[in-house]
Amino acid sequence: MVYAPGTLETDPKKQNMALQQQASSIKNNTSDIATNTADIATNTANIATNTTNIATNTSNISTLQTKTNGYEAAWSSWTPTPTPSGGGSFTTVTASGSYLQIGKLVHFRVVVTLTNIGTGAGKVQLPLPVGTAKGSFVASGAEIAAVGKAITYTVSTGASSGTIQAYDNATNMMVNSYQLNLTGLYEAS
Repeated sequence: MVYAPGTLETDPKKQNMALQQQASSIKNNTSDIATNTADIATNTANIATNTTNIATNTSNISTLQTKTNGYEAAWSSWTPTPTPSGGGSFTTVTASGSYLQIGKLVHFRVVVTLTNIGTGAGKVQLPLPVGTAKGSFVASGAEIAAVGKAITYTVSTGASSGTIQAYDNATNMMVNSYQLNLTGLYEAS
């Protein structure tokens, strides 16, 4: 028999039984509260772990975006400064180009206009747009303003610049009014 609150019970056995039932109920409620408190602590720990996982995933996404940067990016402007390999100096020589870097792979294109080579001697030296070359490479192009001769741009391993010359190494490409167009790609260190 269960004691119903609000009713007046005069039998001591029934009163005692009702008190025992209430004590048991309080004990069960206390146990439930302890269980709920433990569950809350576990859920709080899970929330902290999930927050850490979200931060890690955000970092991983950022790293992946950095590694894949360039797949949809626009080309960056590049204004290298050509120099004569054999000394002297150019009077009026300009260069403009652009490059696209995807990870360590660098695509580039450049136009060097030799308006007046001044006292420049040797061959045209041109810096790379990014870093140094991980391995030797040769890019290609052509002189397009006067003779239309094929040209190469040769860069050695570990170098940050290379040399522009005629494809046959016999023709001097450092001539007034020549315009040297190059395109290529390399792995940057």
